[in-house]
Amino acid sequence: MVRCPHCGNMIFPRLNPSVIVAVTDGDKLLMSKYAGRDYTRYALLAGFTEIGETFEQCVQREVMEEVGLHVKNIRYYKSQPWGIDGNILAGFFCDVDETYSLIDTHKKISSFALADEYIFILSKKATEGCIETVRNICEKNSNCSFRFQSGAGLGNAIRDGIRAVSGTHMIVWPADDGMDTSAFPEMVRLSKENPEKIISVSRWLEDGCFEGYGRVRKIINYFSQKLFALLYNAKLTDFTNPTQIAPVNVYRKIKWQGERFDFVPEMTFKPLRLGCEFTEVPCKYQKRQEGSSNTVITELIKYYFVIFKIRCMDESDLTVK
Repeated sequence: MVRCPHCGNMIFPRLNPSVIVAVTDGDKLLMSKYAGRDYTRYALLAGFTEIGETFEQCVQREVMEEVGLHVKNIRYYKSQPWGIDGNILAGFFCDVDETYSLIDTHKKISSFALADEYIFILSKKATEGCIETVRNICEKNSNCSFRFQSGAGLGNAIRDGIRAVSGTHMIVWPADDGMDTSAFPEMVRLSKENPEKIISVSRWLEDGCFEGYGRVRKIINYFSQKLFALLYNAKLTDFTNPTQIAPVNVYRKIKWQGERFDFVPEMTFKPLRLGCEFTEVPCKYQKRQEGSSNTVITELIKYYFVIFKIRCMDESDLTVK
């Protein structure tokens, strides 16, 4: 409260505490740069609390709004007067929540109650937080199980899943690939109506299905899809997405070779060469929010090499002897 000594008027200044946040991911610290301002140096994330909001909620909101990341382990550091607006600035540390996509994907897919079992395939290099999260999910859900993959890379993880699944059909849905899980019920419905077909998702069937993909990447992807359609004489619009439902017997008769990112084209192009039919479901892509991608230019080159190699292979080399 402030009282004017001359007129006696009392003023109750509005308080807007603010937070400044050090977001860490292992030994890395997240820094930001203001857009459209004269200040060009890097800074920590910061922002004002809103009415009815705690400091911790403000930290989560500001980080999500500014850089699109979910955070956990929010820890108060210390505070100081914030002279610019006469308020106080509270400092916090927090960690990137690398398990958010995993938890969110399982929660959404399991809410549809359309699958009999859920198998988590974990990398041997998975963080303790990731392992603990999956272990907790499996302890609370009797139809969930997990195992560590036998070898490094996405390809080995999916092959382990193919060997482990007990049902007639299998859905491959990487937890961090950014595909909208709302497409799942339609995929299951189509799979039940057409059990012999592979049901896949497409980012090209409807407008606005690419979010945060990047203009150049989208253009390259578009022309690549057109090239693959001509090369394989197929009517698919999205050949390069691993999210699909397929009969397990189809997967098990294929001779898989890729171990990492180069495994993804095998999931579409080898079944196509074997005469399998596909049905696509429109699905929105959203940029991955946490973790990091190991995809590099050499992996992409190998990816396209695999596609052309499969086109030239004898059909007898595509299946297990």
